[in-house]
Amino acid sequence: MPEESVSNHQPAIISMHTLQHLFVHPEDALGFDSHTWSALIIVLRHEKLLARYAQRIDVAVGLNTLPEFVQRHCRSAMTLAERHAKQVHFELSELAELMQQSSQTWLVLKGAAYTASGHAVAAGRIYNDIDLLVDKSSMGSAERTLVMNGWLPQTIDDYDQAYYRQWAHEIPPLRHGYRGTMLDLHHNLVPPVSGRAPDMSLLFEYIEITPQQIPVLTLPAMTLHSAIHLFFNEDFSASLRDTTDLYLLFNAFSKDDWESVVMLADKTKFTTELALAMHCVSELFYITLTARQQAYIEQHTHRRQRAWLLMALSSEHPVIRPPGHWRYSAYAWLRGHALKMPLGILLYHLMMKTGRAIMQSMFGQHIFTKQDQGTQRVSND
Repeated sequence: MPEESVSNHQPAIISMHTLQHLFVHPEDALGFDSHTWSALIIVLRHEKLLARYAQRIDVAVGLNTLPEFVQRHCRSAMTLAERHAKQVHFELSELAELMQQSSQTWLVLKGAAYTASGHAVAAGRIYNDIDLLVDKSSMGSAERTLVMNGWLPQTIDDYDQAYYRQWAHEIPPLRHGYRGTMLDLHHNLVPPVSGRAPDMSLLFEYIEITPQQIPVLTLPAMTLHSAIHLFFNEDFSASLRDTTDLYLLFNAFSKDDWESVVMLADKTKFTTELALAMHCVSELFYITLTARQQAYIEQHTHRRQRAWLLMALSSEHPVIRPPGHWRYSAYAWLRGHALKMPLGILLYHLMMKTGRAIMQSMFGQHIFTKQDQGTQRVSND
């Protein structure tokens, strides 16, 4: 008798290999029993990849060939992804008018750019926010325009506010007051304090306009930014989704695209990030590299670096988390912070964040939140 829901039985033991194999060979979904499917659904939903996998399986063998309870979960995830895509298109059409008023050069980044450009990588993608990039000289006018049109800054403490304004490559996140959509406004790809922030004029040479008049990066530049976002970062919580992004982006490359991405990585000095992306995607999804590609990877990365970061890309869900995974996650976390900040600033930042976290645990999370003058109690004395 088929199971009616994921929660009706204990998950079977699956591994990262199961997820990797299924992504490359979605037709093999026909061989999974209900216990394996239950575990897969739990993990894929956690990784925000259920809709993407469902799309690939639907194309390969059709969802109607799967158990009924699997079909329900997959179709629900696909419906949610379709709603997200429609919302992204709507938000971008609204934002385009605002950005044209306030910024000389602007473009859409990451997931929203995938949807706007119509690349295969957009299929089944779930979104947390929309990322825009403007030239730094326009940051002030762009922020003012957004705030005046309903994009409201979130309440953060004074230290985090200073962190964003002084050291980061973006302002604090904005949320639309009516629709609740989150927006990140950037002026660079990485924090300027890192010493690795590229000259954005180099990147602005790789802009193309979609039929809906939305500026996005060309496929090679979009792929390089995806590699930078993953490997110039301390947060690997969405790394499985990000590696499938990279797989689909690389898979769409022509020979000219390969030449272009290597050239851009060299210009912007992100050769290590590109090489790590090439290595990890090839290892995870069984891609045979050319001798030239392998030489590029070995030239710009180190063997242990590749091995440890590859392990850090594993899902952290308890169903499939490998033993000892914490040490690779710790390495990725420390490495990402060290890339973003010089040692002195990094130690100061970690000390401040740790100290403030301890104070909040003792005295409440709003201890550092400034009290609004209009809500202060008036003394009766």
